[in-house]
Amino acid sequence: MQKSKLKVITFPFFSRLIELIEAILVNKFPNLSREEVKAMLSMELIKGTKVYEELKEEARQEVKEELREEVKQEVKQELKEEVKTEMIAKLLQRGMSVQEVAEILELDVEVIRNVAGEQKT
Repeated sequence: MQKSKLKVITFPFFSRLIELIEAILVNKFPNLSREEVKAMLSMELIKGTKVYEELKEEARQEVKEELREEVKQEVKQELKEEVKTEMIAKLLQRGMSVQEVAEILELDVEVIRNVAGEQKT
C-alpha cells in the first residue's frame, strides 16, 4: 500500500514541496539567510533513503520518457517533411503547376518554389 502512494509523488511535486517548506522556514525563522534555510533542507539529509532513491529513479524514468517522446515527434516531423518534399518533386515532374501542388499538399506556394529550386541544383 505504501509503495503505491509513493508512486503518486512526482519529481515536480517534490520540487514544489521543497520550495513550500523553504518558504515556511524563511517565514518561521526570519533571522536565517536563504542559504541557511537551504542547508536545513539539504539533500544530504535524505540521500540514500529509499524515498530519495525511488524519487530519483522516477525522475530518471520521466526524463527518459519525455526525451523518447520528443525524439519520436522530431522523427515524425522529419519524415513528414521528407515525404512532402518527395511528393512535391513527383507532382512537379508530372507537369502540375506550383500553385496546384501547393493546394494539394496544403503548403505555401513559397515552400513549393523553394523545394523546386533545390531539386534543380
